[in-house]
Amino acid sequence: MKSEIISVGTELLLGEIVDTNAAYLSQRMAEIGVDVHQRQTVGDNLQRLTAAIETALGRADVVILIGGLGPTDDDLTREAISAATGRPLVRVPASEQRLREFFAARNRVVAESNLKQCDVPSGTIWRTSVARPPGCSSNTRASSFPRSPARPPSFGRCFSAASCQCCGSGWGRPTCCTHVASS
Repeated sequence: MKSEIISVGTELLLGEIVDTNAAYLSQRMAEIGVDVHQRQTVGDNLQRLTAAIETALGRADVVILIGGLGPTDDDLTREAISAATGRPLVRVPASEQRLREFFAARNRVVAESNLKQCDVPSGTIWRTSVARPPGCSSNTRASSFPRSPARPPSFGRCFSAASCQCCGSGWGRPTCCTHVASS
């Protein structure tokens, strides 16, 4: 099985952050028998990220995206997956409830920008994750989109919990896994 890793973030291209997660994922993929054939870094640009996803899905069995799932305007991974697959983003009520509970437990109100973390390509199945926002998976245009967002040290647990299921699924079709993490 061939895989490709796409790290997302202008901060990576500028050298402000070292991409330790791509190295970690390459090691984990090898451990589960998935060869990493390509790794690339794309800045926070919707057109370039969408093109990178489309290209990667055309040449790999598994594509893993790292980053770009947070609440800020430059977090564009969801939108790029939506554009690459032609599946509109939809809000997941259970995910929104969990996020609201997370903020309420800290006596904080959820900003509207945070709620975009609950949007996923249509057809997505919501899953609980060790971090927020919750994980999800979706089969769209012969692709699957598990999402296990986290920042270290929980990134490894998220990858193990969601992506190993995704990558080891033997679906026999292009697969796309998304993760958010700070390197």
